[in-house]
Amino acid sequence: MKKRVLFYPIKLIKYIKQAISEKKELRKIILEKQKYLVPGKYKIISSSGKKLIYVNDYSTKQFIQKNVMHLSKKRQNFIRKFIIYFISNMMAISNDNSCSSELQGTLVMVTRNKDIRIFDFKQKKNVVFLCNEDKLLTLAFNYELFSKYFMIPITQFDLEERKYTEEYLDFKPHNLWDENDKAKVIFDIFSNYKEYYQNIDKKKIVKIRTGKLYKEFKKVVKHHKLISLVSNIIINLDRDIYDWPLVNQHGDLGYHNILLNDGGCYFIDWEDSNKYIFFYDFFNYFYTSRNIKYYFEGFIDDELKELFSIFNIKYDSNNRLFYFIVFIMQRSLWEVKINPFPETILNRASLIIEDNIKYIEKKE
Repeated sequence: MKKRVLFYPIKLIKYIKQAISEKKELRKIILEKQKYLVPGKYKIISSSGKKLIYVNDYSTKQFIQKNVMHLSKKRQNFIRKFIIYFISNMMAISNDNSCSSELQGTLVMVTRNKDIRIFDFKQKKNVVFLCNEDKLLTLAFNYELFSKYFMIPITQFDLEERKYTEEYLDFKPHNLWDENDKAKVIFDIFSNYKEYYQNIDKKKIVKIRTGKLYKEFKKVVKHHKLISLVSNIIINLDRDIYDWPLVNQHGDLGYHNILLNDGGCYFIDWEDSNKYIFFYDFFNYFYTSRNIKYYFEGFIDDELKELFSIFNIKYDSNNRLFYFIVFIMQRSLWEVKINPFPETILNRASLIIEDNIKYIEKKE
């Protein structure tokens, strides 16, 4: 009981200390980008690993409530809401300078990797400043490649200022998708990738053997339970005969990077695009949306058969767990690379593997 009483004061002190140190960095961003921002008092909150600095006008507030806060999976109780409200007001930053560009930004989003996105809701566009030039060049290349097959709302690149401009699209938040919406998204993902895969030059594709991926996974991913689960499956199934085609894909395809509206499905944030095993993005979508059961229960077997056949590989529904393990190895390597504290994510992967081992054993 005593621990419960002390919990919130300790948390509050921790949040306040962190807020004070972050405020200096965020004030610097406001000063650097002030010509893109309307004058006013800017509040600060955190959501899904991102920092949001915003003017509390109607359009901006609606965006935050509708399209950002829903990504938080935990319900906030009254005390937690009060702490967040108190800190966001304490951290408020004033921008007294008049806006001197065409953009009239009211919201600044700072991502985990320090990229900066500024939203102008009146003109329905946003500008993204990337942390390095190579990243922008990669994104421009990806846009050229993937926009032939996917709807991507990027409009203009500016290499000199290391930025790109996107059309802002109103969209339906993921937590409001009904079954028809989910079916539409799944259909678009598969049909777009199918067309893309059918048109790439198969002679230039590089492949990776399961054993090589497994060795890298064991070397890099320091998670005993996950390594043990993967090892048992890889060793027992002896599936090292597979050479997996590595193909340029989105790399972080999840509901958070899909904008669904009356115009269709738009795919955003291609910065993590790279060469992945050809089914990586499909698994990643179901994995991040916590709907991997659709895969294990066979609902997407027909679609996967088609995709496997494009690369002359036979899809075997008896190997569902093995295919998922191959995805998890590559996903874990990516997670360790971008996340300084990947323990929670890797714990979740371990639980999913354990649950589906039990599910398969029950069926048998």
